[in-house]
Amino acid sequence: MKTQILFIILTILILSCNKLEEPETSYIINVVNNSSHTIKIKPFSFQYINGTDSAVLQPGDERIILDFSDRGEGGPLANANISIPDSVAVTYNDTLTVFHNCWRYTMNRDIKNVNSYTGGEKIETKKNVLYYYEYEYEFTNADFEEAKTK
Repeated sequence: MKTQILFIILTILILSCNKLEEPETSYIINVVNNSSHTIKIKPFSFQYINGTDSAVLQPGDERIILDFSDRGEGGPLANANISIPDSVAVTYNDTLTVFHNCWRYTMNRDIKNVNSYTGGEKIETKKNVLYYYEYEYEFTNADFEEAKTK
């Protein structure tokens, strides 16, 4: 009898933890090169290059650099410092490199700072199932001009 009661209690506990009906929140971060320069993006973590996360963008190219989901109804990326890499090396035309999230200087628009992105609107694609946020970081010729001053 005690075994049956214990089995029933465990079954109820396991079933009550089922989160299948809990909504999922998805985030996509896209980078667009609207400059006239070739751009290489190299994220660093713990002072090492994340080679698989590196990207080369020709003028007019765009690329998803982060695509992840989280359980539950999340909100927009509230963290002002996108936490995946420590810093990001951005190289223009294989000749000029600047670092975003660098301790020596700051960039007016920093790829590590969510405030430098556009988008972030909540789109409900299926009631109580999926919340979707898309952010976009745009490189422009003004970014290249600023990089020349660093």
